[in-house]
Amino acid sequence: MIFYVAKNLSAYQKHPVKISIIFFLIFLLIIKVHYSYAQEYSISGKVLDNANKPVSFINVVLRNDSLKGGKTITDTAGIFTLKVTKGNYTLLFEQFGHPLLTKQITIESDQNLGNIIIDEVVMLKSVDITARKNLIERKVDRLVVNVENLPSSQGTDAIGVLQNTPLVNADENSGISIVGKGAVSIMVNDRMIYLSGIELINYLKSIKSENIAKVEVITTPPAKYDAQGNGGIINILLKKNPYLGWNGSYTASFSQATKSGFGNNFNLNYQSSKISSTLILKQSDNPVTVSGYNDIIGTTSVLTNYNSSNKSSLYGATYTLDYKIDNKTTIGLYADYNKTSTDRSMLYNLKYLTNSSLDSTLNTRSLQNGTSDIFQSNLYASRKIGENGKKVEFNANLLTTNPYNTVNFITGNLSDGNINQVLTQNQLNYRIYSGQVDFTLPYNWILIETGGKFTRFINKSSQDYYNIINGESSFDYNNSDDFSYRENNIAGYISASKKLSKLWTIKAGLRYEYTFINDYSQTLAQPNSDQYGKLFPTFYLTFTPNQNNTFYLNYSERINRPNFSLLNPFRNYSNPYIYYAGNPELQPSYTHNLEFGYTRSKINLTVYGSVWTNGNAYITQLENGVQINTQANYITQKSVGTSLFYNDFFFNVWGFTPSMNLSYMTSQTSISNTVAKNGVSAYANIFNSVNINKSKTVTALLSYNEFFGNYSGNIRNYSRGNLSTGLKISLLDRTLQMNLAINDLLKQQYSHGEAFYTTFYQEYKNYADARKLTLSVTYSFGNKKVKTNNRNVKFDDKGRAN
Repeated sequence: MIFYVAKNLSAYQKHPVKISIIFFLIFLLIIKVHYSYAQEYSISGKVLDNANKPVSFINVVLRNDSLKGGKTITDTAGIFTLKVTKGNYTLLFEQFGHPLLTKQITIESDQNLGNIIIDEVVMLKSVDITARKNLIERKVDRLVVNVENLPSSQGTDAIGVLQNTPLVNADENSGISIVGKGAVSIMVNDRMIYLSGIELINYLKSIKSENIAKVEVITTPPAKYDAQGNGGIINILLKKNPYLGWNGSYTASFSQATKSGFGNNFNLNYQSSKISSTLILKQSDNPVTVSGYNDIIGTTSVLTNYNSSNKSSLYGATYTLDYKIDNKTTIGLYADYNKTSTDRSMLYNLKYLTNSSLDSTLNTRSLQNGTSDIFQSNLYASRKIGENGKKVEFNANLLTTNPYNTVNFITGNLSDGNINQVLTQNQLNYRIYSGQVDFTLPYNWILIETGGKFTRFINKSSQDYYNIINGESSFDYNNSDDFSYRENNIAGYISASKKLSKLWTIKAGLRYEYTFINDYSQTLAQPNSDQYGKLFPTFYLTFTPNQNNTFYLNYSERINRPNFSLLNPFRNYSNPYIYYAGNPELQPSYTHNLEFGYTRSKINLTVYGSVWTNGNAYITQLENGVQINTQANYITQKSVGTSLFYNDFFFNVWGFTPSMNLSYMTSQTSISNTVAKNGVSAYANIFNSVNINKSKTVTALLSYNEFFGNYSGNIRNYSRGNLSTGLKISLLDRTLQMNLAINDLLKQQYSHGEAFYTTFYQEYKNYADARKLTLSVTYSFGNKKVKTNNRNVKFDDKGRAN
């Protein structure tokens, strides 16, 4: 039913304001129902010690397994106030996680409990036995951040927590990455989250910081995970949840760059002793304006300036369900449907020069439209084996998507008056199937993890190219194509970890992946097949001389198989004289990673090295006035570097988190007309949060990051920066949160670089509407203690379907 509703919302794609009104009315209806059946009463009191002096900052908790409870702290006068519904509750007073006093109370009306006396001896004992964990801890294969010791993140959400997490770059506009690793996979409670872009940001904003226990940063994923990619994993671990019931949130957002954008996100969660489920409804409308140039400069030069206006819309629904059959067996499902549409209008101006003298000028107007239905699902089962922690997990996954795009462009030659009109239609059909089994086998002397996975990729695509002459379309066989692609991957792994002594811990793993490929292109008129297999080792070693200091060493080898778009030989034309094409013979690249690091409380220092072999990138050629961009394997790159992270909280007001990354890269290229470049790469970031009031309900944010450029193969990327600021306001006992953010105040986020060849060089620069104001309002309702259901889909192959 929910997917039928989400699918039919696409009828309103041209009316985002209507969609916002519909979401808002649904939201009001839910709030009305919620308050109709949940009248709240006020419970207050004053906490004193034996000398009748106020006791401040004591946690006051009301608990009920089936009703919404409440939690607050005493103020400087020892006074507290809570609002809850009618029922029987346990009233708990605690300090530093230790109970001081427990009372049973019945709520039928507003109550003032008067003075409540707590023995000073009990409080002193709780202080004596409390030992706070370090902010940063090092496990054998990951970095662990204890969020409760991260004061600058309190009262925020998962995005705010990640902004203060070592090695992580988190921004609502540019996304989430690990320093030196690029794109990253996100897990919650060891369960992979397959959202991206604004949907991922909205999802993480729905997770409140007070419900997060730890964040794990896995720069070197163990053998259990696919060897594909080099981005690392972030795992958000939520606090254990003894509470039952409903909760949810509704977020409405507005953004203003060159044009306005809207977004709506509705999240509803339910948890009982047997069932845990989450429903997400989402809608977004995001216009982006891009301007820039892409010049080829040599004896023959082509100077290209362009402007584009892009609009993307998304409507979708996500549902997850876990059912606990018994204490040993859990089953579940995950389903996600998204319908997207894009509209793009582009203007190109091309100038052809020979020895700096103008030969001709062309103008192109391009209109592009695209739609896609994306569906993914997962079936999951977990079974404990025996009583000592052994378990087996099964996962079955499916992803289908069918992008359809049309491009209509008209090119006029200002030199001779000729006009060329072209229409292209591109239909893609992707199917990805996978099945996986994982065993966790703890023994007294060692922990063993083992399992296997099978994945099948199927891609059937077609592209039709028409020349429009005197209003009549003529099919062009030379530029049209049909392409089919089949890929099967078989993988198996085993890893073992052991604590050698109180000081040393070791973990090692081995993963084997074997790949079969068959593809056929009608234009190339020949089938292509390949098969290859490889072992991927992982190794971890930690030395912990004391509680505050840890040294660690990691090694891994990774593979980066090309995305489908890079394998597809279709010519994607920007105009009749510029096109991009994939390469069905493109091979995977491989990366060797070595890390040595040191962790101490608020500091993490890492020294690393990597070798990237058989690396691929686009190669530009100029043939008969046509700019051709194709993929090729031609890069070998070596890099060494260091990264440093620090976090502190001054005067109980100012959160200060600086981080930096510095590396040196050398490159070699195997294509003779490319010129390899070597040099230094650097990145620095400073994130500040300032609590404006004592209750920490108003927080000002200010951050600046600077990317100082880097080198890769024959490509040099120049520096860019980003100064951003914002304000977070929490109201109504933190149930209403308002966020105001201004990104790229100084308009520095240009993408600017050069590619070097023996006979010419290519320079590009563009700006994609990064300067933007965003206002979002989130209302949370229901039992705040109910956790979002997060499915460990383990569908790492999804990212290749683009």
